[in-house]
Amino acid sequence: MWKSPIMTFELAVPVVAAIGSTSLSRSDSAYTAPSCSATSDWTWMYNQQEKPPCLTASFLVGACITKGYTILKLPAGFRYDPPSSITANICLCSWAVYNLYGACSLCQDQGNPLMTWDVWTTNCSNFKSDDR
Repeated sequence: MWKSPIMTFELAVPVVAAIGSTSLSRSDSAYTAPSCSATSDWTWMYNQQEKPPCLTASFLVGACITKGYTILKLPAGFRYDPPSSITANICLCSWAVYNLYGACSLCQDQGNPLMTWDVWTTNCSNFKSDDR
C-alpha cells in the first residue's frame, strides 16, 4: 500500500499568472523541490532553463499560490497524492503538472507511482480540461 508524505504549501486566492511564463514576481527561493537522483541520467527531463521536473512542477503550481510552493522528497514506497477538494486549483489539476509529478517521482527513482489521470483529477471537476 502506498503512503503519502505531507506536501507543504499555503492556500490562497489564485493569482493571475501565465503558467508558461519564465519570469516570476516572487523570489525563486520560494519554490523548492527535491533533486533528481544521481544514480541515473535524468537530465533529459529538464526544461530549457535546465530545471528538473520537480522544481518545474513547483513553479507551475506556485502560479496559483501566493507564497511559493514546496514539493517534498518522496521517501521509499511513498507517492504524491492528487489534489484534494481543498487544494484543487487550475494549476494542480493541469495535465502538465500531473505529468511533471510523474517525472518527479521517476527521477527520484520511485518508479511511477502516480495514479491514472482520472483518479488524479477526481476533485478537479471545476478546473479539469477535457482536452488535457
